Amino acid sequence: MFGIFKRRKAKQSVMHPVWQRWATAVDKRQRKWATYLNQKAGKCNKRSKQIYLALFCLFFGGSSIYIIIRAIDNPSGKIRIEKVSFPKYATGREPISTFHPVPVLTEKQYRNIQRFKEYMDSLQTSKTGKVKFDSIMKARPGLMDSVDFIEQVYRKQIKTK
Repeated sequence: MFGIFKRRKAKQSVMHPVWQRWATAVDKRQRKWATYLNQKAGKCNKRSKQIYLALFCLFFGGSSIYIIIRAIDNPSGKIRIEKVSFPKYATGREPISTFHPVPVLTEKQYRNIQRFKEYMDSLQTSKTGKVKFDSIMKARPGLMDSVDFIEQVYRKQIKTK
């Protein structure tokens, strides 16, 4: 049927192996369908193929024209715009300084954080420790900033009690 479903030459692929297997499976199914459709189309004579093609074009062409006309000729004549609402905390109107964290840190958690900070400081005293410290900082760039932030939160928590 006009060479639509003929086999194409394989191309070299640079895809990831998982995606390549998936693509191979999809290609295999497409080839099965193409073979099936070629067999069905082979049984029809030229006149019936032309009739099916004309019906297909009329149906999908007509439905496309209908959709286009409905889009242009809006029966209500108005475009409705609905109000967009945001949660109060997501609008960004309030300055960040008014943010009051409410975490509850226990004394034990605070001591663990202090010990961790001391350990990180002690790593910088030797060459091997310095290498370890640098690798940790490279893997987790904002780690010490987070530790400092947690300390500040704990201090504010103690002041408010």
